[in-house]
Formats: sequence, structure tokens, C-alpha cells
Amino acid sequence: MKSQIDYRIKAQIKGEEPDIQLEVIFKDYFSNDHYIIKTTKTEESNINNIPFVVYKNGKQIVQTNLVNKDTNKFIDEFVSSTEDDDFSREFKSNIHDNLIKELNNFFEFFDEAIILKGITLEGEKFRMKKIAGIVKS
Repeated sequence: MKSQIDYRIKAQIKGEEPDIQLEVIFKDYFSNDHYIIKTTKTEESNINNIPFVVYKNGKQIVQTNLVNKDTNKFIDEFVSSTEDDDFSREFKSNIHDNLIKELNNFFEFFDEAIILKGITLEGEKFRMKKIAGIVKS
């Protein structure tokens, strides 16, 4: 059986925070592994330090952080945490670059959406102040 690897990513914005779930499925002669990497909440979490929990076949194996949106370093840390050379080789040769690109695209979208939301909120505050007569037009 030739090694097979595939991934699926679900990324959305909840409130003002990213909510990401990444699934990676790896099959070969010896393995049939299902990895899930998903965001979690901690007191230290913020846009520059996003905590993730990594599960392998339903069991938590590690917690890691995406720091300063460095998706390349984050994904490399995930791959090394699997301690599986076959997985690592297949991951890097088949899905690494596309996954990094998709994550980076999401964070560009996220940044634009949060900035737009802030601009819209400021504009709405200004409009309400004008209606209330606090600010002259």
C-alpha cells in the first residue's frame, strides 16, 4: 500500500478570534492516523499567541502555540511532534506548502475583517454621536 496523506481545514472568525480546525489523515502499511489540530482558549491567548491542541486518533498528544502568525514554524512544530518519519516525509512532500498557503490566506482575511470591523464600529460611534448632538457635523 502506497502512503496516502490528505488534509482538511476549517477556519472561521468567532467574535474577534480565529477558530481553526485542521485534520490530517495519514495511511500507510503500518499506520492509519487521524490528526486534529484545533484552537483552544487560554488566559494568555491573543492574536499573536494562538494556542492549539493536537490530537492523534482521539488522544491529545501536545499543546502548541501559533506565535506571531508564523504558520511555517507552527506547522513544522506539529510535524516534529508526531515523531513519525514516514508521516513527516509525506507531509512535507505533498501538503506542507498548500497548507501554509491556506493558513496564510485565512490570516490575511482575518486581519482585513477585524480592521474593517473596527473601522465600521468607529464610524457607527461617530454617527451615533452626531445623532445625539454630541458632535457637530
